[in-house]
Amino acid sequence: MNVTRPRSPVSFLIILLNVVRVAVAIVLVVAAAIIVLALFADIRGLELIVVPPSFGVSPESHNNWTLTIPVSVAFDGGRIAAPSIGIERADLQDLRGSLRFPLQRGLVFITNGLLLILAMGVGLWLTTQLQRVLRTVRDGKPFAPSNATRVRRIAWVLIAGEFVRAAIVYLENSYAATHFTAEGLRFTARPDLSLAAVIEGLIILVIAEVFRAGTRLDEDQSLTV
Repeated sequence: MNVTRPRSPVSFLIILLNVVRVAVAIVLVVAAAIIVLALFADIRGLELIVVPPSFGVSPESHNNWTLTIPVSVAFDGGRIAAPSIGIERADLQDLRGSLRFPLQRGLVFITNGLLLILAMGVGLWLTTQLQRVLRTVRDGKPFAPSNATRVRRIAWVLIAGEFVRAAIVYLENSYAATHFTAEGLRFTARPDLSLAAVIEGLIILVIAEVFRAGTRLDEDQSLTV
């Protein structure tokens, strides 16, 4: 009598990651093609968003290209108060948002387009590495020698990626502060490093060491059998 084993949650995660990986790969190819084509052809309604990375084409809504960048602003529009609760003055701090503006061909377009493609490429790589780790878990070999290396690489890419993201946000903030003005607002530029993201990367590094120790124990056990 054949008994059908139920699928483990790991199998479903592998399928889900495979769907995500294919989707990211398709979007990456399409984005690269559109950005390269836009350098030579008139593509109306092209929209680029670097953080978080995304793009779109909406010819019905826009007659030219648009770029959306993260901005940091200070409020200079006047006094803020709440007389009903006895507060005479309050301050708006750490205001962050997105600035959307028409975009022309040139260095700004090329730079942001390359950053967009790079971010999607890193996302595709991370998804592939995680899927390979889960496959070894599904096959009953979680302490395969390659897993410690994969997990360690994922951790370092996440940590480095956070520093790169913070640098990109700072540069985009500086660009807005240099070129744009707004009544009652003052564009500023400051670091936006997420310590939580860095700590998460460090935790994954610890997990990588656990995988490496498990690999050594598994190899020692195989030698003694």
